[in-house]
Amino acid sequence: KRWGCKAHMTNDPSSTPIVLCADDFGLSPGISEGILELVEAGRLSAVSCLTTSPCFLDYAEKFKLHSERIEIGLHLVLTDLKPLGAPPSLTTAGALPPMKELFKKALLGHLAKRDIAVELGRQIDAFIGVIGRAPDFIDGHHHIHQLPGIRDIVLDLIEQRFKSSLPWMRVCSEKP
Repeated sequence: KRWGCKAHMTNDPSSTPIVLCADDFGLSPGISEGILELVEAGRLSAVSCLTTSPCFLDYAEKFKLHSERIEIGLHLVLTDLKPLGAPPSLTTAGALPPMKELFKKALLGHLAKRDIAVELGRQIDAFIGVIGRAPDFIDGHHHIHQLPGIRDIVLDLIEQRFKSSLPWMRVCSEKP
């Protein structure tokens, strides 16, 4: 088991490394350029990537040059943006649902779990296809990876796809 990221790797569970992670790489040119500047300046230890945005492809080659110094994660998307190919059960007018709608469905247990698994699988495949390897960690846009129902799908996908080298899952919680 490991704690921390490449810049602060340790096998000591009592140590508390600080990992500074920028989300939303690929969401827009401004965000992607800003994140690249911070990575080049050595100010970040991790970055999570949105594979659903065409902008991700535009900036990924420059970003990959830094993959030995930082953790590169997959920022799963199920809200607001255009999916990679989600079926109509997940989309309205070609876009994923607003955060409030997805959260409500998750809390009420009204998710199209098979469709979610297919879309998230596409995002994993897109990440590997562009970055050339598995993600170091997985998290979610609007923390969707922690929602009831979705969390289990994400854990199942991680177990199925990354048996030999499990990525860690970023958990946003104030509890230790």
